[in-house]
Amino acid sequence: MTYLPLFSGYVASALATYVAVERCLSVAIPLKVKSFFTPKFTLTIVVFISLCVFGAFSIMFFIYDVVYIKSTVYNTTIAVYIYNNFYFANETAIMIYYKYVGLLLPVISFTILCTTSAVTIVHLKRHSASLYRIRDTNVSTKASQRCSQYISQREKRVVRTLLVVIVIYMINIFPRIPIYIATLIQPEFYILKRYNNLFMTTLYLIYILDFANASSHFFIFLKMSTNFRRTFLTLFSVPKQKK
Repeated sequence: MTYLPLFSGYVASALATYVAVERCLSVAIPLKVKSFFTPKFTLTIVVFISLCVFGAFSIMFFIYDVVYIKSTVYNTTIAVYIYNNFYFANETAIMIYYKYVGLLLPVISFTILCTTSAVTIVHLKRHSASLYRIRDTNVSTKASQRCSQYISQREKRVVRTLLVVIVIYMINIFPRIPIYIATLIQPEFYILKRYNNLFMTTLYLIYILDFANASSHFFIFLKMSTNFRRTFLTLFSVPKQKK
């Protein structure tokens, strides 16, 4: 069913939003958040968000029936899906609910990603500035200078990596917004309706964006994260044989 990868993309976007919020809080109030975001808590939240987001769209799996018809094109019996009685009895409510949920979720995710990214970068810059002030008051301490310089460079890498990841997520999320606005303006712009082919084309474009988004993270962290690159090379490097 074409809905499965689409809804999985919404789940991934919601989880990315949670990660952005968690990173933002970790930078803004690290002492209070450190003991709160435990692995058990994170797992619970991830499962909860996944179930809620996927469950919000699950009704769409129950509006179709699969029927078998004789195809004159292929000269054989083929399976096709059609709207069922449940859909026709609740068409207006189902479509309004689905379209507004499909529009609100990416808008909310997009807004939170932008806000938390901005807050995170501001706090990192403030932290970096405070380190420079500490270094200036202890110029004679070379160890302090090296430490502050290391932390400053590390924060710059964190900011760059965060910006790249967030921008890619924004690019992935944003096209969903005009598509669902279009479905609200033109009800026939949907599956099995007048503009079915056009809608399916835009749907496959979203799939391509989701695939590119999911595939890009490995290369981003391999390029921009020293710890990730070191761990990856350690795990998958081929040991040299001694002669």
